[in-house]
Amino acid sequence: MLGWQRKHKVYATNVHNAWERVFFSSMLEEILDIRNVQRAFRQVTANKGAGGTDGMQTDELPDYLNANWQTLRSDILEGNYRPHAVRKVEISKSDGGRRMLGIPLSLTD
Repeated sequence: MLGWQRKHKVYATNVHNAWERVFFSSMLEEILDIRNVQRAFRQVTANKGAGGTDGMQTDELPDYLNANWQTLRSDILEGNYRPHAVRKVEISKSDGGRRMLGIPLSLTD
């Protein structure tokens, strides 16, 4: 590979990585938009969602988010948030069988 080809490849890789960062950053911004979070919460409560491995119940989540949303959001955007394990439960299927369901924790450390 010639010198100019190596430089072009490095430039193309850097442009690709920068474009990828912008894309994922933009996608995360949309996911973390408060309206999206509120919509997700409404869906969880409509589905009668259970508390996660952290012991927080869904009815406790609004107060937690009101107090911690900005910190949580910035931790996620900056790559500092580390999710925890999910709780596994078996649920009944309509055909009489059972399947595993993973219940993530609400959000606390």
